Amino acid sequence: MSRSVIPAVPTLPHDSVPSSQTMSRFPTIRHMLRTAFNVEDGLSEDVAIRFYQRSATRGDLEKLKQELQLAFAAPDFSWREMLSNQEYEVFDVDSEDEAREYARRILWKPIFYNER
Repeated sequence: MSRSVIPAVPTLPHDSVPSSQTMSRFPTIRHMLRTAFNVEDGLSEDVAIRFYQRSATRGDLEKLKQELQLAFAAPDFSWREMLSNQEYEVFDVDSEDEAREYARRILWKPIFYNER
């Protein structure tokens, strides 16, 4: 039985420069954050992750994977801005590193590590 290879999360310099285009660059990620993880909805993190996984498999999973790979590899992408902005709030963090780690836990792992 062959095992699928799980891509590693791309690494970046520690202090990514926030981009004014963060919100428009990855619409599928933005949609998932706004609908599954918005704090105004009051879902626990575990419930939100399961909802995210179900939504991803019912939608365009390959597009989501591609956006995640590009976002985690982009040196100018701001996870901090993506997680907390005027449109919605998922998690308010103090640093870009903390935002990236949180995004990896709620967005990357449930999709790529779930393929085993």
